[in-house]
Amino acid sequence: MTAYLHHLPGRLRVRSCALRRNDSKARTAREHLAGQAGVLSVETNVTTGSLLVRYDTDRIDAQRILQALGSLGIVRHPSAAQRPAPRSELAQVTEGLVDRFASKLVETVIERSAVALVAALI
Repeated sequence: MTAYLHHLPGRLRVRSCALRRNDSKARTAREHLAGQAGVLSVETNVTTGSLLVRYDTDRIDAQRILQALGSLGIVRHPSAAQRPAPRSELAQVTEGLVDRFASKLVETVIERSAVALVAALI
């Protein structure tokens, strides 16, 4: 259910299809989280399905906020939402090929630039 999660201490952003074009759910989430001790502000955007929570790290942590969102049906498994999804073997191979291609491209550009510079100086 959670499509996107970004966390920095004191700031948590969740994008969820449960919030997209759902004013009622967004209002419920804002009110529920605003009632939590340590939550400083809650912003929602129903167009993007985004929820931004700013909080006091001394009073509440991201896990408790995610659990609260889980109880509202905005995130399915709050603890799983923080773990990155395992990459497939194909994704790993593709990433390796892209890295090698980019390295070769940069190397070629540098070589050609050096040759053009030497030719210009001669």
